Amino acid sequence: MEENAQDRTAADEMISSVKEYVALKIDELKLKGVEGLSLLCSKIIYIFLAALIIVIALLLLGLSLAFFLGEQFGSDILGFLAVGMLFVIIFAILYLFRDRLFINRLVRFFIQLLFNENNNKR
Repeated sequence: MEENAQDRTAADEMISSVKEYVALKIDELKLKGVEGLSLLCSKIIYIFLAALIIVIALLLLGLSLAFFLGEQFGSDILGFLAVGMLFVIIFAILYLFRDRLFINRLVRFFIQLLFNENNNKR
């Protein structure tokens, strides 16, 4: 009888330990998810703000170049047309090389961000 009670107590302790272990693993996964999500959000906000600043700078540089070329050509319309064509050519080149320049790098960036164990152990 006593041996049966000890076996039940040991089994109850083991079940309790397994439940505690599973609960701790679930908490660990939740924390890793929150950490990855917060890291991802901060990177996205950083990239968005950097892109916004770059777009504003390009806009101002484009306007300056258009007015400068307008003075050189004697017509503001020709200056803006030249800068518009320059931007169209630049965007066409970027579009043609988008896979190599952007998509592959973004995929590698997100893989490194989400699945790199060294990133998560900071």
